[in-house]
Amino acid sequence: MRSSRALWGIFLIFIGLFLIVQTFDWFSMDLLGALQTLWPVFIIAGGLTLFLKRESHLPRVILWFLVFALISGYAIYLGNQVVAGTETQKTFEMKNHIQTGSFQLNVNSVKLDIKAGTDLAVVSTNIEGIQYDFDERSRAKITYDQKRFLGTNKNQSFDARLNRDIPWTLEVNTGLLKGTIDFSDVVLNQCSINTGSCDLDIVAGSKQKDARFTINGGNVDLNITLPDDVGLEVSSTSAVTRINRESYVLNDGTVYHSDNFDSAPNKLYVELACGVGTITVNR
Repeated sequence: MRSSRALWGIFLIFIGLFLIVQTFDWFSMDLLGALQTLWPVFIIAGGLTLFLKRESHLPRVILWFLVFALISGYAIYLGNQVVAGTETQKTFEMKNHIQTGSFQLNVNSVKLDIKAGTDLAVVSTNIEGIQYDFDERSRAKITYDQKRFLGTNKNQSFDARLNRDIPWTLEVNTGLLKGTIDFSDVVLNQCSINTGSCDLDIVAGSKQKDARFTINGGNVDLNITLPDDVGLEVSSTSAVTRINRESYVLNDGTVYHSDNFDSAPNKLYVELACGVGTITVNR
């Protein structure tokens, strides 16, 4: 019994220390990566425990202390190593064979800024432990993944300048999202956002006939700026949806249309699935 309580005590101490480290951001820990690599040590430790006598409480405690120390140490190593492909700023060159672009961002939390550029993409970020993957075929795909498993940093920023001459598909997966997606000069076909909380400015453009946003989250606050020739449709399954313009027509309880939707040559479609959605529309 004393051995079991001691092991639980060690486990809780390590969890508490891990959460403190993540809160104060002293250094990075990739706990998931460490567990994925070193999980067999739990089997080995369990096997060694079977050889120990029941009254051998101290050796059991020492054994499992070493297991937790090994996992934690390797998690710190993974979280702070230099990751191949990681840069403060990265330019992806535009080549003649590239016809379309896909950009995916997977981070814990981020202040995002996306606008038009002349290269395929130029990325500037201060996110530690982030790495990229680049597939430069005709359908070019750029993926950025944050390596850290737990913990958030509200000061993390990610700026991307995307080529204005090819159509793009965006996907953003994050816990907290704040920032701007300005496609007034970008051919943006589709954008998918999965987040816990979202405070986002969307600046629409007329470079494509239809643009679609799909947003899944807990609390979503959108500020949408539209040119006169762009109509807006909002399809919402949110518990509460608020739109600031009285001219929006509610159809079937879930779909909202701007007053110029039918006549507009270009359209922006926004699909919301969240707890509370607030939309402010500006023209």
